[in-house]
Order: sequence, then structure tokens, then C-alpha cells
Amino acid sequence: MFSIIIINWNSYTETMNCIASILANRELITRIIIVDNNSSDDSLKKLKQEFIYNDLVK
Repeated sequence: MFSIIIINWNSYTETMNCIASILANRELITRIIIVDNNSSDDSLKKLKQEFIYNDLVK
């Protein structure tokens, strides 16, 4: 079992693509942790809204 950490900085689309790829192949993944590096756009807000009901993504 693995946890994956993704660093995000003003890159909502790229982060979403990364998460989608991980979720499509998640047999051994127990958690995806997104760390926002003080984004100045709305990417953190959008990511939180996108995964509000998904316990795998924090």
C-alpha cells in the first residue's frame, strides 16, 4: 500500500490530470495527499470542491 503526495502551485488542470491517472490505477494506493504551495489562483479551492466526498484524496 502506498500514499502519493502531489505538490500543486497554480496548476489545477495538471493536478487533476495527475489525480485522474492515479485513480485509474489505484490498486495499491491508499491515499493521495495534495499539498498546495500557496497558489494565487483558485486551484486549491477547486480541488477541495472536486474531491469533497472522496476519502482517498486529502
